[in-house]
Amino acid sequence: AVKVLKDPVTRAEFLLKSEGFDVPSDHTNKAGKALPLEFFEQVLEDREALEDAKQKGPGAVAAVVKATQDRRTATLNLINRAFFTWEKSGDRQDLAPAAPELAKLRYYDRFMDEAEGRAHE
Repeated sequence: AVKVLKDPVTRAEFLLKSEGFDVPSDHTNKAGKALPLEFFEQVLEDREALEDAKQKGPGAVAAVVKATQDRRTATLNLINRAFFTWEKSGDRQDLAPAAPELAKLRYYDRFMDEAEGRAHE
């Protein structure tokens, strides 16, 4: 339980599931609704930037990781706002925006692990 609650991704997954939301996969939610095309365009740009950065050296990789960390933080803030609004209102529909953002958060974590040469946990 402590492991689930310590990690913001697993904590959000747990809370969404406990409120009856389908937790999205990396590409779609359970209803088959795709994540925005802009997100996938960003994924491709991230991958290209990482490949270029690896050829340039550690400083360039660190810059790519920093940009991804910034997007991850912004996404986590969106999720936190959804949970805060839900907590205040009690309306479970206030959690709806958090579900697709969770897939983005997973991607950012995996991407940073890859960029930093870590195995994804």
